[in-house]
Amino acid sequence: LVLDGGDAYEKGSFAETLSSGEATREALPLLPFDARVIGNHDFAWGKDGFSYMVQGMDTPILAANIVNTADGTVMEGVKPYTIIEKKGVKIGILGLDTPETAIRLDPAKVKGIEFKAAVETAKKYVSELKEKEGVDLIVVTSHLGLPEDEKLAKEVEGIDVIVGGHTHNKLEEGKKVGNTIIVQAGTKGGYLGKLDLQV
Repeated sequence: LVLDGGDAYEKGSFAETLSSGEATREALPLLPFDARVIGNHDFAWGKDGFSYMVQGMDTPILAANIVNTADGTVMEGVKPYTIIEKKGVKIGILGLDTPETAIRLDPAKVKGIEFKAAVETAKKYVSELKEKEGVDLIVVTSHLGLPEDEKLAKEVEGIDVIVGGHTHNKLEEGKKVGNTIIVQAGTKGGYLGKLDLQV
């Protein structure tokens, strides 16, 4: 599996600012991700700007805890999870973004959506993935940050792996919290993290 921990469209680099995100929009579909999670900086051009960036992209964009304020459904253009089979193993991949996004951004950029707590959202979907979808393995693509990933691993049973982002930690080895392995591969594409699992 090749997974992305979020913040693909961070505003601030010369190329991003000059092209209003087009540089990344053109490059990202060329990378072989199986799934991506939304990060807080992916809303740099607002909710509508993000929707434009991911329009027509084949890679599933995940964010189970970003919902429409009006009816509580998951935000348009994203899915709560995706299911992929590799070598006979049925894998559920769940996405979670940091609720800090709503606090740190101009409210106009996230108007009409809200960010639910990660733990309660994860409990709901981990149960659904196990009981309804019958997955063998649950992986969370998280843009919560390492301390929140550790909390998630402690409070939600059934998560096998958390592939994290947001706090830019370069973990030399996977961190075991309970029965969950947490990995994170730095920032700005400087590293490609690799985790080998024996199931």
